[in-house]
Amino acid sequence: MTEFGIGTWKTRDGRKAVVESIESGRNLPLVGNIDGKRTQWTEDGGFYFSGYGHDADLIAPWVAPAEYPDADGWIKWYGGECPVLPETIVETRHRGVDNQQFRAGSFWWDHRGKAGDIIAYRVVEPVAEPKAAAFAAEFWMVFLEGGSAPRVKHASFEAAYEEATRLVKQTGCRAWVLEPVSSVATGPLVREGRTPDAMLKARS
Repeated sequence: MTEFGIGTWKTRDGRKAVVESIESGRNLPLVGNIDGKRTQWTEDGGFYFSGYGHDADLIAPWVAPAEYPDADGWIKWYGGECPVLPETIVETRHRGVDNQQFRAGSFWWDHRGKAGDIIAYRVVEPVAEPKAAAFAAEFWMVFLEGGSAPRVKHASFEAAYEEATRLVKQTGCRAWVLEPVSSVATGPLVREGRTPDAMLKARS
């Protein structure tokens, strides 16, 4: 059996319901709204005391349906995190106030049961996704076939190449000059540079 609490839920007829608070000890402890209208439910998600299955009963966690722009570019909005980059210029439709046009990061996008809730939006001026900073190699290493793992960091390609040449002459084995393309660090886990997927795409 689903345990309903504070959060967003799907009603029996497919609408988005928001439970904003729980008033323990009451017959209708779940308090919130549907489309901005104050609503209360029993602890098992029943709308008031319907008992027979009501359109406004809570039945499952809310998952926003995929929405696509209409002929005029408007996209329905059900509340949640900002769907575009903060610097994007958007025009918005609201539950109870006039349309507005401004930076997306200036609006609240979650639904609060208020007139300012966004119910649809369209992009007026898109912005490009920021590019990841290039991964700069700060050293090179030399790997000798049949030898141990490389440990020495060379400050330049030329120095590493010179060392590789020396090792080949000394051992007769093949030597590789290695340039780092990515790194992984802990505390918290940090990754920089190219990923395995990116490397595969670059080779295809």
